[in-house]
Amino acid sequence: MNWQNDGNDMTSTLSWVMQHGIALRKYVPPYSLNPREFGVGWEADAATRRPVEVYDLGQGDVWAETVSALLQGYMIYMGVSWWTHALPMVRVFYESKAPEGWRRRCGQRDQAGLDDLSAEMLNSHGDGLIVLAGSRKIPTIDYGVFALRTKTWEQ
Repeated sequence: MNWQNDGNDMTSTLSWVMQHGIALRKYVPPYSLNPREFGVGWEADAATRRPVEVYDLGQGDVWAETVSALLQGYMIYMGVSWWTHALPMVRVFYESKAPEGWRRRCGQRDQAGLDDLSAEMLNSHGDGLIVLAGSRKIPTIDYGVFALRTKTWEQ
């Protein structure tokens, strides 16, 4: 998180966030890593969302741990090796028209499990919210998946 766009890694990003906090998107222009370009008041806003807890997930079933942490109010910051990219997970949801094979039939009722969830992510490439499904939604352990909780958070 420096003004130079010379690459980054999840560890340095987490370090920056622990020190400065996470400002709302209205303060940070798309594609900007330069705090001089952030909106007036970003520092005070970000300070209200400084992580006080950070957990490295992936000791067992990484997808189950990720979903569980998200549903408990943690922010999820995860890497995916197939894209060589790290991004925050916003929510998980069941798609109403899931592709064939995503739902297991049991009589007349659909039984949906963790594997049937899709993940909505905030993409830093400027295209806003994107959906990852199937194996593409699973965080990659060697890249990292972290659960963060801030001292204040908005519903």
